[in-house]
Amino acid sequence: MSLIVSSVTTNGSEYPPRRSNSTPACAVCQRRKTGQQVRCDRGLPCASCKKLGMLCTYTRKERQPSEGRSTLPLRPPGSNTTIATILALSQPGLVPDSGRQQSLTAGTSASQASSLSHIFLERVHPLTKIKDASAVLILVSARAEGSCLTPSQEALVCAIFMASVVSLTEAECQETFSKSRPLAVLESRRNAEKALSAPGAMGCSELITLQASFFHALALGSLGNFEAAWSLSGLVSRGATTRLNNGEAFQMSAFETEMCRRLWWAAMIMDAQFADSIGQQRSDAIACSQYDMPSAINDSHFLPNMQELPLVGEKPKETIFALFVAKSFQVMYSMSSPGTAGDVWDTLGSEDVSFDDKISRITLAEQMLAKGILQHCNLSERLHCYVINRANALMERMYFTAFSSQVQTGQPSQDLLEHSKRLLSLYLEVCETNCLHIYRWHARSEFPWPALTCLIRQVQPREARIKDADSQRDIIRRAVKVAREDLEVQPRDLENLRLSDSLAKLLDRDLRLNLT
Repeated sequence: MSLIVSSVTTNGSEYPPRRSNSTPACAVCQRRKTGQQVRCDRGLPCASCKKLGMLCTYTRKERQPSEGRSTLPLRPPGSNTTIATILALSQPGLVPDSGRQQSLTAGTSASQASSLSHIFLERVHPLTKIKDASAVLILVSARAEGSCLTPSQEALVCAIFMASVVSLTEAECQETFSKSRPLAVLESRRNAEKALSAPGAMGCSELITLQASFFHALALGSLGNFEAAWSLSGLVSRGATTRLNNGEAFQMSAFETEMCRRLWWAAMIMDAQFADSIGQQRSDAIACSQYDMPSAINDSHFLPNMQELPLVGEKPKETIFALFVAKSFQVMYSMSSPGTAGDVWDTLGSEDVSFDDKISRITLAEQMLAKGILQHCNLSERLHCYVINRANALMERMYFTAFSSQVQTGQPSQDLLEHSKRLLSLYLEVCETNCLHIYRWHARSEFPWPALTCLIRQVQPREARIKDADSQRDIIRRAVKVAREDLEVQPRDLENLRLSDSLAKLLDRDLRLNLT
């Protein structure tokens, strides 16, 4: 069914082999405690992280701004390791230098900086809305003119540039930088990680630093580096929580409070998405949140010097995607069964929940999204079309998960195949439609691999007479082609190379598999 017809590191040398009992659990075990029985043995790495193959890091306690409030976790005690080092572990060669350049964007010409800022405002800003557009232009212009920025401002500019470069195609990178996309991405990533690791850049809860970290995590997610993105999103969400809980201590204006609330929602949602990707337990902070959803205020009425937020009397034209994502996660948590730690996918895939109950929950979720968000969508607006596409994809993924739980014999039902086709078609719509292709970078982390696997298993030469076999083969061929393109722009690790090679062989066997 469719809602709307879619148009620190720890090398061991700097730490003792085991930490005292007064030391808190490592960052991973702390995050996994919600809804699970997790005990950290405080080793380096701890037994739990070693078993999961996760990076084991510890954070020190800082003096609280006020009683009962948490602060953003900092670096491990006694270590000079930075966020950039954590991110670089998954890709050798990106470990930052000990020194820092005077300007990490000095190699970017004024015209390139201008192009990247406009690309950011066209492709990234509409999907996040966590940084004022005018402030972005001022910072980029200052950097292009050679002005000296603070470490945190430098980090934000570099993170914005990285997110912008990640959204470019190969042809656009050649036109803008006269270099290949992988090289442009690599250089922008190095600059961003050096800037984030610079002395003074990683303030405990400075909003501009949290925004820079968020954009960097968003770009890493698009590149398939989910573990680093998940770790970074957790730090951002904690920093935003600290600021929201201590607004008076931080002397935040109404504008800053709203920006921080937007950042909190965006970071928590990113954290949940990447936790799914790496098999970690989601946090239930959204389900227990005391924070209101982002306000539906268009940019023209949202100014940095305002003392009070304006009354919301207009449709959420410009903030529609941020509101959709927040609303969708509220809906998903409301669908979860007790004891599942807010994981709707566990509920829909559980054998303990009746199939009729699952379908009823999905139908209710459709109605809630349609009433809360989709009724405000305008098909003449590109961003609104992307919201509709992602809403339909979310519902199809829910149906796919529910019907997958009903398959007992290994032979997918016709309903499951139909939802597989629709889920893949919605992703292909983003990749192949001129109206939506500028958001392909954002959807890249959500490629529906289970749906593609389901169709490939079904469409075999001996089953040439199945219903809609030709259309299914066409969808498979197009999806495999897109998947290979997506893998080619991700870090060239061994797993991606093997998967890309397997997909290439699959396409080359079109005579045997009848995929063309």
